[in-house]
Amino acid sequence: MSSSPRDLINARRRAGGAVATNWPALTWALSARAPSPTRLANAVVELRPISPGDAAGLFAALDFPEVWAAGYGGGPTGRPQDVAGMAHFISSHLTAGSGGVAYAVRLADDGALVGTSTLGDVDLGNETVHLGWTAYTPAAWGTAVNPATKLALLTHAFENCGFGRVRFQVDHLNTRSQTAVASSAPSGRASPAGTSDAPTAPGATR
Repeated sequence: MSSSPRDLINARRRAGGAVATNWPALTWALSARAPSPTRLANAVVELRPISPGDAAGLFAALDFPEVWAAGYGGGPTGRPQDVAGMAHFISSHLTAGSGGVAYAVRLADDGALVGTSTLGDVDLGNETVHLGWTAYTPAAWGTAVNPATKLALLTHAFENCGFGRVRFQVDHLNTRSQTAVASSAPSGRASPAGTSDAPTAPGATR
């Protein structure tokens, strides 16, 4: 009388022996990698990794009270008072500890520096990255600059770096950005977050 494989396994278990199987081990190959400090560009904007050398241009672009009024960089009290202060802001807020890359945003046609944005808070294990720390000179508000910047960064995050999810976060005081994020979020909704530099919208997903 022949025994089935199941009968043999059960008999071995009853006898207290180990049961060996040939089932293959299941593995999950993570594909995400950290954002690259490289040039990103399209027809509207050019993004390059920001450096202290961009301090003068970024100070000129963001030296407006309305840029800081909605909570960016800690709000009005975080606003740099001069170029040296902006250099410190770049090193302490934009390029320190985010685990990603902060970019200077320039217009593609004339190279004018109009703002900054960052891919940071990198979580390779969960294939998640945060797109934030974004500010533009008021003259760029409501133009193609922000959509073009987001397109460049999302393309890099999803297609080049292999992330499965990109998170957006906006300060609860920043109603202008809340409206922009809500209108572009996959679910069409945004919910406020208590603390942040930049309400949390559902993350964009691939």
